[in-house]
Amino acid sequence: MAFLNYNKDEKLEFNYKRACGLWLIVVAVIISVATLTGGKQIINMPVFSIGYVISFFSINMNKKVLNRLSNCSSNHAMHKLHLAYLPHHQT
Repeated sequence: MAFLNYNKDEKLEFNYKRACGLWLIVVAVIISVATLTGGKQIINMPVFSIGYVISFFSINMNKKVLNRLSNCSSNHAMHKLHLAYLPHHQT
């Protein structure tokens, strides 16, 4: 897998599903609020932009939230599944 710069011994990192789901719900609420306050602009961009950035950093970059919403770290079966779905390089 040299063409992918993939190292078999490297520990794999995955997004936290629950944290991503929570973030998407918060973004949906932010879009709703920005739409309601948008007036002629259809969506209020300052409300959306500020809400988007705050929600991203407060949920996806906050270790306390990520650890609280995580189930567990990836196991051997998940690692094998990940390897099975990587495209194979044919020479």
